Amino acid sequence: MQIIKRKMEVEKEKIESDYTSCQASFNSDGVLTLRQKSECNQNEDIITVFSRSETKALIDLFFKLKENFNLPDIPF
Repeated sequence: MQIIKRKMEVEKEKIESDYTSCQASFNSDGVLTLRQKSECNQNEDIITVFSRSETKALIDLFFKLKENFNLPDIPF
């Protein structure tokens, strides 16, 4: 058995409540991106671009969810 103790530093950013719409897509590099649209200001968005390894981890997670929970609506 291994016990791993970690210390982490956290920088927290508050996303204001006017970012109520979220769009997920793959960008031209094939990585997952999230776009949070501001309902109040059409000129403001928050875009999160995941790395290749983060994208793969999420796809693997969804694939395992589909397999383990028999979710036919997940398209991969």
